[in-house]
Amino acid sequence: MKTGKVWGTSKQLIRTPNFELYLIETIQGSYCSEHRHEFKTNWFYVLTGELLIQRWKENGLIDITVLEPGDQTEVPPNEWHQFSSPKNSTALEAYYSCAPLENDIIRRSQGGVQC
Repeated sequence: MKTGKVWGTSKQLIRTPNFELYLIETIQGSYCSEHRHEFKTNWFYVLTGELLIQRWKENGLIDITVLEPGDQTEVPPNEWHQFSSPKNSTALEAYYSCAPLENDIIRRSQGGVQC
């Protein structure tokens, strides 16, 4: 199933109780909400374009990882994070956990598109 998002689209490829895989397509200049997952790890693999993954650390610092085609990164459970898209991009996004994945996201901001 393909779902529209403020930042582009997300198409579910695989879903089990402990693993989900999506094909995401992002719009240049867009970003998702700042959020965290209580139980699951969030993994990104860029196919085309570029994604910036921001991760808010407990010490108040923000780590920014730039992903280009062939690059991957993961965000552990309970770490605030956000992706942004400096270019139109296509990526794989996965969630995995030993706990059920339903109702796991906690947001502190809304996604959008910069003008």
